[in-house]
Amino acid sequence: MAASGFGRVPEPPRRDLPRAIGMERARKLRRERRDGWAAAQGFSLTERDVSILYALGRCRVLRTRELARLFFGSRATASDRLRKLLVAGLVTCHVRELAADNLYVLSERGRSVLAERLELDARQMVVPRALPARLDHLLAINAVRVLFTVATRASTAPARLVSLRAEWELAAERHAGLIGVLPDMLVELEDSSGRTTAVAIEADTGTEGPTVVAKKLARYEGYRRSNLPLYGLDVDVVLLAAPTDRRLRSLARAVPHMSSISIRFLNFATASPETLFASAVRKTDAILHASGDS
Repeated sequence: MAASGFGRVPEPPRRDLPRAIGMERARKLRRERRDGWAAAQGFSLTERDVSILYALGRCRVLRTRELARLFFGSRATASDRLRKLLVAGLVTCHVRELAADNLYVLSERGRSVLAERLELDARQMVVPRALPARLDHLLAINAVRVLFTVATRASTAPARLVSLRAEWELAAERHAGLIGVLPDMLVELEDSSGRTTAVAIEADTGTEGPTVVAKKLARYEGYRRSNLPLYGLDVDVVLLAAPTDRRLRSLARAVPHMSSISIRFLNFATASPETLFASAVRKTDAILHASGDS
């Protein structure tokens, strides 16, 4: 008798059995071709693989799209290589939804290999035991992080990346507890003339009210007026990054006038490394008069 609430799993009609068996065999053969390569051929770690493992150790969690943007020419090539790293036990993969990107984290074995290859203290590389509670916020930070990393390494980029620290790296600094504001990310850029600009980035996913964000911006303004550095840098610009223009407009309406720092806005869901410096970063007026909800 079938268990209550479920019912019997229907069997395919007999005329469909050969086709069903054939499809299952085809899937099995594909899995064997995909997963059996490591045992059959061995595994050769490339320099790009080491860079991937290092990025995962620094960023904690990265989606397929960010890894493809950082290290590959296409998502298909990225997915193929990441699958091989997974089979080799160097990374762990999490699937939130079938239609969404896979989420990759460094494994214990990957951390050991990375520490040996780069002669690092293994404790510097993070191996999450589970996906973080504020996963969407972490993914937003890393999406912006990858945008800046890729945009500034192009030969035609108007600025080069001097330093980039995420909130968990800033929080680990000795004096972090004495500072009243913790940016989601702190970036230092240098233009062709040698002038540096410090940008504090707030990645917004809509979990805080616009007034809460405005109060945090007021703390940035207070530091700038007092000529006090934030984590060793004089912050010139605060960049508010959100996944939709509608959210950015809500934030722009709540932001008070700032005389000591500049406020800029970025839709990180539609921006690309090619447009980051050209048009993606916008001023308050441009956001308030923008049309559409992308």
